[in-house]
Amino acid sequence: GELIAAVIMLVGGYFLINGLLPAEWGFNGTTYTSTGVFCASLIGLACGLGIGFVTEYYTGFNKEPVREIARQSAKGGDAKWKVVDGYMEVEPKTGDIVSVERFGDVQYHLEFACPAEVKGDSQGRGNSGVFLMGLYEIQVLDGYDNPTYADGITASVYGEYPPLVNACRPPGEWQTYDIFWTAPRFSGVDLVSPAYLTLVHNGVLVHHHVEVMGPTGHRNVYRYEAHPPAGPLKLQDHGDLVRFRNIWARPLKGYDEA
Repeated sequence: GELIAAVIMLVGGYFLINGLLPAEWGFNGTTYTSTGVFCASLIGLACGLGIGFVTEYYTGFNKEPVREIARQSAKGGDAKWKVVDGYMEVEPKTGDIVSVERFGDVQYHLEFACPAEVKGDSQGRGNSGVFLMGLYEIQVLDGYDNPTYADGITASVYGEYPPLVNACRPPGEWQTYDIFWTAPRFSGVDLVSPAYLTLVHNGVLVHHHVEVMGPTGHRNVYRYEAHPPAGPLKLQDHGDLVRFRNIWARPLKGYDEA
């Protein structure tokens, strides 16, 4: 599996860099752009090697280097989640996992799938979470025909804002989050500017430059406390067999730094 993934990545990279891939490409029944195919091959290699996240990818325009980063348990040590067939799956009771690399202003792409077999309801059904900087949660949940409290549904800024629309797909289907994050700014212990989030769920805009109130929590909105300008991407072990794949991050910079 590792050898096959490596060959796919190298061949895909060669053709992409030299402009020989078509604008769109069929992959596992889904249409991707050429860049998306390269990302998919990268995450396939990463999973084959036991590596969890791709942090930079070739954009098709400026030949930026490709880097991979390891994942680890939020408790410290190696992550215990399953890595199978190009995706990661929560291993219940092993704990959250975090990226080794830290990010400030960033664009994330990730795909997730809640279990195809429906068990439970409300918050007890396909529950996980994507924590930006390890503190600010975007809810992951099987929200398809599954009533729950508004700011706890899929794609909510947990405990703060419900999504503008429920864009969930049926259980078992792969779904996408495209996240655009502006990190909060501090001067010493004082908040200078809050965090802002734009989120696209399955191609549908569900949060538009919303001001994040503070670190998220259950039935609580926490006040901002000064923290480093960059933090990890954290994926939550909430006890359900949620899967993740095709995760990448693109640090966002100013026009004169891009």
